[in-house]
Amino acid sequence: MSLPLNTLLDALFPRGHTIAVNDSVLTGTATTDDGEVTVIGTTDRIEVGVDHALVLADTVLASTAAHPQRPIVMLVDTAGQRLARRDELLGINGYFAISHRPWTWPAAVARAWSRWSTANRSAAASCRSG
Repeated sequence: MSLPLNTLLDALFPRGHTIAVNDSVLTGTATTDDGEVTVIGTTDRIEVGVDHALVLADTVLASTAAHPQRPIVMLVDTAGQRLARRDELLGINGYFAISHRPWTWPAAVARAWSRWSTANRSAAASCRSG
């Protein structure tokens, strides 16, 4: 079962969001009960390459420069890293090493995710079973 992206974003951020999708990379902001968050991520099970990683890194750097205390939420739907020579030579493995550090979700996003996953667990199970 694959939920449409906007349905997921609306469920996670019921107070509103402005999230752009460009080349399967998510960037933007959302409002939670605890305040504004920066949102980054990937969609469409892309193979993440250096170009994608640079867009994500640029968004993180811009957010932390403009709003040093603002939380960053990363949503990931990926098939892994792109295994192209260009990406390997440009250091994609370094980007992945950094991006797989533990993240702390803002409390409001964690609550929204918990509500969404509980509500959709039975639908997902029925899709898997047949």
